[in-house]
Amino acid sequence: MSEAKSDAVIEALALEAGMDPKNWRQELSERSKTNYFTLAKYVGKNPRPLSKSVAEALADFFTRELGRQVTVDTLMGRSVKNVELIKDVKELIQVPILGTVRAGKPLYASENIVGYENVAAEAVKNGEFFYLEITGDSMIGAKIFPGGRVLVRRQDWVDNNQVAVVIVNGDEATVKRVKWLGDQVILYAANPSYEPQIYDVRDVVVLGRVVKSEVSL
Repeated sequence: MSEAKSDAVIEALALEAGMDPKNWRQELSERSKTNYFTLAKYVGKNPRPLSKSVAEALADFFTRELGRQVTVDTLMGRSVKNVELIKDVKELIQVPILGTVRAGKPLYASENIVGYENVAAEAVKNGEFFYLEITGDSMIGAKIFPGGRVLVRRQDWVDNNQVAVVIVNGDEATVKRVKWLGDQVILYAANPSYEPQIYDVRDVVVLGRVVKSEVSL
């Protein structure tokens, strides 16, 4: 069993939850409703061993925030299974989270960006990435659900049967499985309630390939 200092584990989890690397202690206090001065005893200068009561409260908080179980043992440094310890904030990259995206606007226009997520640089080293919030239910069969979001590698082409973020006829961005057929493109949903859609390739703009789906809790 590997071991680590609890303050390093808590910092890694806070950054994974998208907190500001420069102000994560204050943000963690506010979001977890933990008294800042109490928290500072365990994650400040010369931190004390984490108390069981605070560990239990933070374990519940991180479990809700991250959508996976975070145990008291993990927070108290007795086990770091499933925790990526990020010792250097330079290893993090802020990936923009996009809401409504329309053709004619730059992809990262301020109107499109609704926030940022801190992501380990290793996970997004091969290209330019963004998150897109999901509002429809057309891809639930691919585990892409309303209220969740997808991590997208920015590129202007995808291979047949890959899931992509596209804009059709200048409308909002949509997520579909793509199939190229000569001068046409077929967009397939992953929900039997939706019929395939056929377009001229000139009317479809590929923004990127979906590489990961995340469910909002």
